[in-house]
Amino acid sequence: MVIRKIAVSLLTGTFMIIIFSMLAERLAVGLATGMYLLPILFIYGIPSSILSDFATSRLTGLKRVGASFLVHTSMGLLFLAAPILLTGSKGGIENFLSPFVVLTAIIFWLTDEGIRSYKFRRILVKVKRFLNDLGELRI
Repeated sequence: MVIRKIAVSLLTGTFMIIIFSMLAERLAVGLATGMYLLPILFIYGIPSSILSDFATSRLTGLKRVGASFLVHTSMGLLFLAAPILLTGSKGGIENFLSPFVVLTAIIFWLTDEGIRSYKFRRILVKVKRFLNDLGELRI
C-alpha cells in the first residue's frame, strides 16, 4: 500500500507541475511549485491517504469511493485551514492557494482510485506478461 501511495504522490506532483507550468506558461514556475509540493505530498498527503484507506476500509463500492473522496478533500482543506486558524490570518496567500490545494487533493484521490481499480490491475498484468515475453527473446 505504501508503494502505491508513493507512486500516487509522484504522479500527482507531476500532474501539478504540468498544470502550474501551463497556467503560468513557464516551466520554471511549475518546477518551483513541484519543489515545494512534492515534500508536502510525501509528508502530509501519504499519511492522509493511508488514514482515508483505514477510515473507509469497511465500506464497499460507491460508498467507499465517495467517503474516500470526502476524506481526501477534507484533509486537503484542513492542510490549508490549520495555519489560518492557528495564526488568525484574515486572508492573503491562503485564499489564492485554496483552489490549488483542493485540486491537488482531488488529483491525488483520482490517481489513487485509478491505480487501485481492477482495470488498472488487468492492464498491469498484461504489461508484465509482455515484458516477460520480451525479456525471454534471444538475439
